[in-house]
Amino acid sequence: MEFGRVQKHLPDSIDFTLPADSEENKKILKTKNNPSFKIHIGLPRWNNPDWKGRLYPASAKDAVLLSYYAANFDCIELNATWYKTPSLQSIHSWKNLVKQNEDFLFCPKMAKDVTHAGSLIANKRLSDHFIETVRNLDYHLGAIFIQLNESFSPERKNELFSYLKTLPDDLSFFVEVRHPQWFADERAKHELFSFLEDRHIGVVITDTAGRRCGTHAADHSENLHTICGQQPASV
Repeated sequence: MEFGRVQKHLPDSIDFTLPADSEENKKILKTKNNPSFKIHIGLPRWNNPDWKGRLYPASAKDAVLLSYYAANFDCIELNATWYKTPSLQSIHSWKNLVKQNEDFLFCPKMAKDVTHAGSLIANKRLSDHFIETVRNLDYHLGAIFIQLNESFSPERKNELFSYLKTLPDDLSFFVEVRHPQWFADERAKHELFSFLEDRHIGVVITDTAGRRCGTHAADHSENLHTICGQQPASV
C-alpha cells in the first residue's frame, strides 16, 4: 500500500499522538450498551505465505487458506474486487470456504472502473453491476467500500452526493476520501459528514504515517459503530 508511505528515516520525526476526541464521538460510544453493537476485526488479505506454520498449518494448501483465516477473524476487506468485479464462481467459492463461521463478513471494495475512471454518475451501470454481483455473498456481505482517488476533491462534491443518492438503502456503504482538502476545509468536511450521516453511509478512517488527516474522520456520525456489517459501520 503506497498511500501514506514515507521514507524509512521519517517515522521517528512524525508525531503519532492521536487527535483529541470530538464531542461527536460520544454519540458512537453510547452504542456500547446496545445489544446489537458488534465489532468485526479483519485484514485486507488472507493469502499471506508468511502465516503458514504460524497462523495457518504449515502444510495448508493455498486454495483453502481462506477457511483458516475465517477461523481466526470474522471479516476481511476484499481488495481484489477493486481490480475487477468478481465472478460468481469466485463468490460461491469464498462463501463455501467460510461457511463454518456464520458471522463472517466480506467487505468488498468497489471496482476501480467505477471510482477511478471518469465520472461516478457516468459509471452508474458498472456500479449497479458490481453491487448486484456482490449481493450473491448473501448474509456474508458486509460493508461495500467506495474508495475515491487522491485527486477527487471537494470541488466534485455534487457528483459524489448525486451518485451516493442512487445507492440501494438496504446495503451498507462506506466512503473513503483521500484528497486532503476534505479534511483541511472545515466546511467541506462538515458538508461531507453531514450528508453521509443523513444517508446512513459510513466513513473509512485511516492512520498512516504520511497521511494522518483521516484519523478519527468518522467521529461526526452517530451511525458509524461497527467495523463492517449489514448496518452502517465504522472502519
